[in-house]
Parts: sequence; C-alpha cells; structure tokens
Amino acid sequence: MIDVLEKFLKDEDKEFEIVDGIFDTLKKEIKSNSNLIKKANEIDITYNRNTIDLQKLEEIIDKYKFEPALVSTNSKVVIYTGDPYLTLELLLQSLKKHKRILLAFNEYMLGTNELILSIFYEVLKRYKITNLIYSITKVTPELIQELNILEEEVIVIGDSAVNQLLKKSKFYSYKNYIMYSENEELEKLKEAIFLFTSEYEYELEIVYEDNIDDVISQVNDSVADSFILLTTNERTKERVRDEIKNKKIYINENPFKENNEKIRFYL
Repeated sequence: MIDVLEKFLKDEDKEFEIVDGIFDTLKKEIKSNSNLIKKANEIDITYNRNTIDLQKLEEIIDKYKFEPALVSTNSKVVIYTGDPYLTLELLLQSLKKHKRILLAFNEYMLGTNELILSIFYEVLKRYKITNLIYSITKVTPELIQELNILEEEVIVIGDSAVNQLLKKSKFYSYKNYIMYSENEELEKLKEAIFLFTSEYEYELEIVYEDNIDDVISQVNDSVADSFILLTTNERTKERVRDEIKNKKIYINENPFKENNEKIRFYL
C-alpha cells in the first residue's frame, strides 16, 4: 500500500492528448463488460445495498465528453467513500485535467470499483496514456500517518472522520446529511432514513438538542451539505428556511429520491 504511494509520488507527469474517441470507447467497454459489472455488484450488495445503474455510468461519461478540458498537471491524493459513480467521476476528471491521482477508498463496493478501475486502465492503455491513475483499496492508519509526514494537501470527499485525522486536507461534502426530529409521530421516517444511510454508507449526523437556536447553530456549523428536518411545527419550519445557510433542506420528505447531480470538479 505504501509502495503505491511511493510510486505515485516518484512517477513523473507524462504529456498526452485526449482523443475524442476515448469517451465512446469507455462507453463501449462499460456495455461490453455489463455482465461482469452486474456480477461484481451482486457480490457487493450482499454487504451493501447500492445497486449500480449501468445507464447512469454511461450518462456520466457523456457529461464529461463535452466538458472543456482544464489542464492542471499537479498530482493529488483523493480519499473518498468508495461510491462507484464518484469513482468514475474522479477518473474522468483526472483525464480531463491531465492530473495524476491516487484514489484511496475502503472496501465499500470494492468489486464494482475495482472493475470500473480496470476498464478505465485498459482504455487508457489503448490510447497510450500511462501514469495517470493509481489506487489503494484500504485507508489505514499507516497511510494517514505517511500522508501527514509528507504534509501534502489531500482531497477528502465525504469522509469527515478521515478528514479530522489529516494535518493538511481540503474537504468536500458528498452525501453528508444532518437530521433533526422533534415529533414522535415521524419516528418511522427517521428510522427509515437512518437505515438507508447506514446501508449506503452515507454520513448521517443526528442533532439531539432541544433548543431550536442550538439546533440551527449546530446545523450551520456541520460539514453536511444537506439538512433533514422532521417536524409538524410551522414555526420551526419557518426558522429553518430563514436561518439555515448553505445546506439543501428537506422537510418531512425523502432526501434520496432526487438524482440530478451536476458535475462538481474536485481536482
């Protein structure tokens, strides 16, 4: 594992040209390997419930096909939750920005992630693009220690616990939720949300304050990008809409039904 980090740091950037056909080749390879992806996903979902939509993978590739290239050659280590859609986004961002990346994630959706990485490696090889993508499939204390010794800025996406362990990092929220419930009659919805976030390994912080001023303060200070409020109190709803800043707010509704994420460049 540390060997991969050392190789990543020692390797040099190599110039390459992005050929238009590379995105069509990626889509073609995703399609031709669809049965393998499904089998890997079937194994993964015995541990986690994240079923991969192959069409969504192709749509992500299409989004980046027409995204302008913004060449920035400095390399980056990225630690994230292991969401396979995010894996593909990061691979495509690395390609578009000519930026070498070391992806580090845990065993969540490991089979699906490794297959996506393998497909991407093989396509890059065909287009003579090397030394662009590196990966580590376990975020260990040893890796964190080594990164802290190097004092290189690490990009952390979604994993706030790991982010707190790093001396130098840039954190991006990714499906990080914070929730407050003040009505017992909404307890079933609260339990369903808790169960969903646990199964999909989304971060969920629950607020236990009784005073609404303290609730609003804690939510505004949170790294979460979305706030779930469960209440029948109209005054609470009004205050939350007026005073919660820079969070997507869901009031007594399912926050996971939307699937319209825009491209966000992390690299």
